[in-house]
Amino acid sequence: MAGPLLGGWLTEQVDWRWTFWINVPLGLLALAAAITLLHLPKGTNTRPKIDVLGMMTLAPATACLILVASWGGNDFAWTSPVILSLIAATVLLSVLFVLAERRATEPIIPPALFRDRNFNLATSAGLLVGVTMFGAIGYLPTYLQMTFGADATAAGMLMVPMMGMMLVTSLGSGWLVSKYGRYKWMPIAGAALITLSLVLLSFMTPETPLWRFCTDVGLLGAGLGVNLQILVLIVQNSFPSRMVGTATAANNFFRQIGASLGSAIVGSLFTVRLVGILGERVPEEGRPRSATSAPSLRTASWICPQACSRSSCTATTTPSHPSSCGWRRSASWPSCC
Repeated sequence: MAGPLLGGWLTEQVDWRWTFWINVPLGLLALAAAITLLHLPKGTNTRPKIDVLGMMTLAPATACLILVASWGGNDFAWTSPVILSLIAATVLLSVLFVLAERRATEPIIPPALFRDRNFNLATSAGLLVGVTMFGAIGYLPTYLQMTFGADATAAGMLMVPMMGMMLVTSLGSGWLVSKYGRYKWMPIAGAALITLSLVLLSFMTPETPLWRFCTDVGLLGAGLGVNLQILVLIVQNSFPSRMVGTATAANNFFRQIGASLGSAIVGSLFTVRLVGILGERVPEEGRPRSATSAPSLRTASWICPQACSRSSCTATTTPSHPSSCGWRRSASWPSCC
């Protein structure tokens, strides 16, 4: 629950880089806890045979897939050599990974996992849940800041209903499973709540009251909370104890793939849509002079709303103190004068 709120506070009060740096001490603390508090049964610490070839093919294949989702149609055209090369590399490395796993003594993702119907269904659902969860967490705060004028801390606070409902429904669903032993209906109910919340969020406008936003993201959190741990439980109950760890890790891996794809795809759609809307609404004198110049959020310049009334503000130079003459950052247009 504290993640979005803490991230907003660090961004506003300290420095945005600390939203990443704070994971270093937290990771070290988790590592120390695992070393000192985790006591494995004796006789289970046999030396494993590390699947080096599998890791060397899976990691770059995953990286290429994420780059395709992030760069395609945004930084590079879908038919550009860069994107086509990344697609080819993803396919080739994936094929090599499958071949490596079929020959490995202890594969990191055993092909036998995919013969189980429950694993395939739960893993596919987990991937889609990852896309939804991290796509929402990554860009809903941005929407709050751009549409409602909320600062970073307030945007994080407005995400608390989602995280709070995730906590409540996760605990509640776990209690129901422990008491009654039935959980087949839970992923279905969770998916229905996620779908309903996304439909409601799609109708938001700048005039939408904040209580309505909190209600919608609360429904999203409820659906995510019901789904996340139950999908893992389904996977764990589908395999013998000697394969539970591998199956759980594989399920979590594909969920993280969904999270990365969700962030990349939503980010690309956000960028393309934002540039398109800005291109439609900016006056003619603020647009690029060349008809072939494609707007991009990565090629930014400064626009002076005061018609360059100060001699120090020119179209070809960036002022050292832009705020002194009312300059504002432009995402797409190289000049205004």
